Amino acid sequence: MKIYLFRHGKTLSNEKKTYTGSIDVDLSSKGISEITKYISKKVYPDNCQLFTSPMLRAIKTLEMIYEDDYIVCNDLRETHFGDWEGKSYQNLKNDPSYLSWINDPLLNYPPNGESFNDFKERVINEYKNILLLNNQDKVIMSHGGTIRAIMSEMVDPSKSFFDYSINNGLGYVLEYESNKLVAYKEINE
Repeated sequence: MKIYLFRHGKTLSNEKKTYTGSIDVDLSSKGISEITKYISKKVYPDNCQLFTSPMLRAIKTLEMIYEDDYIVCNDLRETHFGDWEGKSYQNLKNDPSYLSWINDPLLNYPPNGESFNDFKERVINEYKNILLLNNQDKVIMSHGGTIRAIMSEMVDPSKSFFDYSINNGLGYVLEYESNKLVAYKEINE
């Protein structure tokens, strides 16, 4: 069985480099263009069971690629950045709570936001539920943080959450045999 982890297409928030965990934004024209290009290059697999975050950017990306039915999984959403939603590093670089979080995101979290441990726990629990459903190949359309949580916890714990870079519209493929991970690789265009 293969599980494909894809990050949604680019949004204006991605282009502006703002924290947009729980803000429901659509794809940008650049994001639509990139996904269209990846579709023509046949980056995305066929005949898979489909799962998506409930966020518009993930659903729109999945619907651009596939016409099939999909399952919306609330716990695949990005972390909630609380008071920092919609703000960039430039907006926050003098905020003491933000600097504390940058220095130690495992112990600190955004005001009125989600802790890293809570975020990771909900994502991993949802991923395990999806993994155990059946032996059909699966596509999971979600977010950069969601994929990083899965990769750092379930795939290669020797790498940290921040070691993974996931381009919009791309991701990783994980191969399982008898519910055991046997291989993984990055998906490039």
